[in-house]
Amino acid sequence: MSPELTKWIVADREMLLTLFQAEGEVNVYSFYEKFNLRPAEILTSIRKLEELGVITFNPQDMVTSLTKFGRFWVVENRREIFMQKVSLAWKAPPLSYVRPRHNVLEPYVPKRRYISSEFFEALAPKI
Repeated sequence: MSPELTKWIVADREMLLTLFQAEGEVNVYSFYEKFNLRPAEILTSIRKLEELGVITFNPQDMVTSLTKFGRFWVVENRREIFMQKVSLAWKAPPLSYVRPRHNVLEPYVPKRRYISSEFFEALAPKI
């Protein structure tokens, strides 16, 4: 497998798995419905997999299917495709939002300006 093709995105994985399980033609729109993939992601994956000879795509009917070679190829390369660690960099918050962690051995004292004065008035004894 060439190095530039070892980067599998979620769309590639979902398409290959769906096509492998379907054992026939799959409408391209179903990838959008089922996995909420954008059309650009779907078409990029289709082109990538079609260049490898793994799938066939019929643009008139908007259906795609796994070739016989593709079925064999998915089984042979399942570890690289489905077991590859996915980067979750998009889940990390920006560094400007990250604050130092609070020491669990120190008491927590909130900042007065963030607490409503109504909170303290409710705590005061009624005279």
